[in-house]
Amino acid sequence: GASGSQDPAAAAGASGGTIDPDTGELITNDGASGGGDSSVVANPVTLASGEASGLRGALMALSALLLVGVIIGPPLTARALAARTRRREGSG
Repeated sequence: GASGSQDPAAAAGASGGTIDPDTGELITNDGASGGGDSSVVANPVTLASGEASGLRGALMALSALLLVGVIIGPPLTARALAARTRRREGSG
């Protein structure tokens, strides 16, 4: 009953530290977090820098062409349709 409803921060405060609300770790009075390993282990990572450059270049070229088409296409289409309409009105 009563032991299950005890506040964890109060229990940590009684032992000489507080609990960080963001991480849930015990912080001792001197500011150091307790209970963790102080050694840092890194794993080497190899990045695929030149393996997919052909596909990447092709996709960049395709996206550049599509961007140019989307930007230049509508005004050219509108101009062509307007010229076509003027020719039909002039000949009829």
